Amino acid sequence: MRGGRSLGNAGVTGMPGTFHRSPPTTMDPKTRDVLEFNLVIDRIAGWATSSLGREYLLAMEPATSAVTIEERTAPLRDLMLIATSSQSRVPLGGLFDPRELLKAARVEGSSLEEEHWPRLGRVMRLISDLVRFREHSREKYPALARMLLDLEVPEDLLRRIERSFDNDGKLRDDASPGLAAARRQLRSGEQRLLRTVNRMTSELNQRGLLQDNFSTVRSGRHVVPVKAGSKGRVAGIVHGGSASGETFYVEPLEIIEATNEVELHREEERRQVFLFLRELTTDLRPWIPMLEAMTAILARLDGLEAMARLSAAKGWNLPLVEEKGTLRLFKAHHPLLQLQPEKNSVPVTILLDRNDRCIVLSGPNAGGKTTMMKTVGLLAALALCGCPVPAAPGSTLPVFSTVLADIGDQQDIEQGISTFSGHMRRIREIWSKAPGGALVLLDELGTGTDPHEGGALALALLEGFADRARLTLTTSHLDPVKTWAEETTGIRNASFSLDGSTGEPTFRLRLDVPGASEALELARRERLPATLLDRARELVGERHLRMGEMLRRIEEREQQLAALTREAEARAKALEEQEQLVRARADLLRDERREMREKRLVEEERAIETVRERIEKLISDLPSVEDLNRRKEMLIRAREEALRERELRGGERRRLAEQLQSAGEFCTGQKVFVASFGQWGEILEIDTPRDRARVLVGRLEAWAATGDLLDHDPGERRSAQRQLSRDIEESITRKGKRKKKFKDIKGALRSANVEESEARERKHSGAVITKSVVRLNTMELDLHGHRVEEALEKLDRFLDKALLSDYPWVRICHGTGTGRLYRAVHEFLKKHPSVKKYRFGTPEEGGGGMTIVEL
Repeated sequence: MRGGRSLGNAGVTGMPGTFHRSPPTTMDPKTRDVLEFNLVIDRIAGWATSSLGREYLLAMEPATSAVTIEERTAPLRDLMLIATSSQSRVPLGGLFDPRELLKAARVEGSSLEEEHWPRLGRVMRLISDLVRFREHSREKYPALARMLLDLEVPEDLLRRIERSFDNDGKLRDDASPGLAAARRQLRSGEQRLLRTVNRMTSELNQRGLLQDNFSTVRSGRHVVPVKAGSKGRVAGIVHGGSASGETFYVEPLEIIEATNEVELHREEERRQVFLFLRELTTDLRPWIPMLEAMTAILARLDGLEAMARLSAAKGWNLPLVEEKGTLRLFKAHHPLLQLQPEKNSVPVTILLDRNDRCIVLSGPNAGGKTTMMKTVGLLAALALCGCPVPAAPGSTLPVFSTVLADIGDQQDIEQGISTFSGHMRRIREIWSKAPGGALVLLDELGTGTDPHEGGALALALLEGFADRARLTLTTSHLDPVKTWAEETTGIRNASFSLDGSTGEPTFRLRLDVPGASEALELARRERLPATLLDRARELVGERHLRMGEMLRRIEEREQQLAALTREAEARAKALEEQEQLVRARADLLRDERREMREKRLVEEERAIETVRERIEKLISDLPSVEDLNRRKEMLIRAREEALRERELRGGERRRLAEQLQSAGEFCTGQKVFVASFGQWGEILEIDTPRDRARVLVGRLEAWAATGDLLDHDPGERRSAQRQLSRDIEESITRKGKRKKKFKDIKGALRSANVEESEARERKHSGAVITKSVVRLNTMELDLHGHRVEEALEKLDRFLDKALLSDYPWVRICHGTGTGRLYRAVHEFLKKHPSVKKYRFGTPEEGGGGMTIVEL
């Protein structure tokens, strides 16, 4: 397909270079700053292999629907599988941003420079590789294949680019006929120029006009160093002199002409290069819109692949994001802390219920409250962007319409804004944007003013946000706020605390337990004077101190319960693993049993089908009663005729033997065939009274009956059935009968499928040789261990007997071995007139070691 096609799957809107769909809403700029969202995205973008992927990642915005998030994360899941696998890799090597080159090529009549084309060719080759990867991984990675569905490469243009440029990115001579001719002429002219320069240098040096015997190049022209006193004796153009004034660099006239000729050829070469590149740019122009759109796909692929590699390296995972989901984060890290090796990031787990609307975080300063709020806000924003987060598998999040945060000091001295005023202005902005399911993060709500009024204002705001936003997280040290969270449905306390033994923060979140501020304890750690601390305790009062002690005791009991819980979880996990192992073994046994049963059923069905086919063949081959009677009559006639012919032939052969004996056929030194040995020999002596002869067979001397001596090799004759047919035909012909009778007899022998015999008698001095043709009792011939010549002779006789037995087909067992025997058998079958067709046997029939012959 040519360029200009729209890509429905590319996710591109607006001008080239915009790689991300604009979401319905974007993150609040102040929230980006306080959460350091842009810094996190920048760290993720550092994993991209090209500026395209980095640009895509920096343009990410949170989505507002679970469907959109699923569309973004589906191909990412496939890429995360690939990142953890060693069997496949996404081909992204050599990716760069081609948009500027494509923009320059859009102008009619423009021409891209020579050095730009190899880079464009690499991008097209990358697209071609991705197309092949898509086709090979369509079944294994369907979501990724769908994302790459619109990739298409101009194959003809790509082949032309790769054919026209060498490995160094230089235009080849054979890129076009005009360029090839121009470069041939240029090289020829340069060679003539060098010969002229060398000749002129040598001649002028011999005449003593040169300062040195060499030439050089100045301003692109070949010159020779002429002595100052000989300048007028060398006709040419002076291109300057030496600093001492003793040498002038002169371009002789002959060299000028040769150089001008080379310059003309070089200018023609540049013109041919320009024409070729302009033609190539013209061919590229229709593809530019499509290549720009595919560049957006490459950018998205590079961005997603960067997130997949980050996920594999750092253990990040994709949380489940649902429209009405629940915030449940397991072992969540702050992304910036987790990405910095020198930072010691302590994970936090927060497991909320579906109906939770507000969480009040309390506890000591520097205990981790603000960091946890930022962690939740960042992970929610990343998950809405379709990005993996630093949390354990199984984490879930609801879909938030946006993330809004008021964290840190909002004081501005230049604007005359106090801390409290700054918080109020920011909260007013958040209040206006919160409706529709936002995640609201409020730090130290109600501080910076009178505690009583601040507490009342904090309660009012939290009640409003609980109804207005999807979820609100706030930190507070105010007791009224903690009490409200304890008494109100859908509002929960949560806290961090200090370790009772070390006094250090535990960074462990406790739900439904308010936390003590531990101000006096922290002041003690900072080494304030003891007198000041004692006075502070007196002012606080015994009741408040008892509250702190009570909270610490609650924490100790929770630690004990946590230890017991961890032990119970470990036991439950072990039981679960054992249950999974038993279930896996049961599934394996069930699958093996099913496979064995299926295999047995298939084999039984195949055997039943084979029997059915044989029965059908036997039924179809059964003759009728009339056909049997007709065959019987033909058989009787054929038998009578064969007996008559046998008697005639036997008489003729007896007479022939008597004539040979009376004529004294054999003599000393004659070559004869000894039938009993099956070999040729030489007669050494003849014992006529005893009707025998002494013969030399090889190196063996033996006496043999003269009837056992022949003047021919009977093994060279045809098989018994064909000899019988030929003898019958010759006999019938000699008697003047038509050949039709012979065919009728032969047909009767074949169709009757009965045993028939022939006695061939030849008598030589009392010896009688008898051969018979009998009905075969097997349809298979085994040729294992036979030489080729012996096997073919045996095969010929077997086929003749099979024809007389009326077999429709036979099996030839020749084995595989070196292949020489089966090739000779097939070549013989190909030329045999009675063979209809042949083939190798199926695996059930013997495979390649068996040939099935249809007669």
